[in-house]
Amino acid sequence: DMVAGKSDPHANRVACTKCHQSEIHSPSSAEYARICGACHNRRYEALFYDWMKSLQEREAQAYGMLKELRKRNASGVDAFERRIEEAKAVGLHNVLFARKLWDEILASAPDSSF
Repeated sequence: DMVAGKSDPHANRVACTKCHQSEIHSPSSAEYARICGACHNRRYEALFYDWMKSLQEREAQAYGMLKELRKRNASGVDAFERRIEEAKAVGLHNVLFARKLWDEILASAPDSSF
């Protein structure tokens, strides 16, 4: 379930199994990067890592803010955490939308003075 109807840009164009191969039970980042590169071009292998790092940095920052908000017993913490979970669900399926969600989350922390 993607947030606000923003689905994977591959939706209805590429089968899920093209990237999520059932014979690989716990795919590594390297395997996903290779799959991106095989379908697009070699440049996408590096882009995969750039995108992953970009989202992980935002996620870490948001969780740091969440931890601080909980320590302060701030109002709106539950809603903030739900937004984090929504952004995580989008993840690499739609990098641009995920970045937008993370940036909105980071800019709108309740009771924030970060």
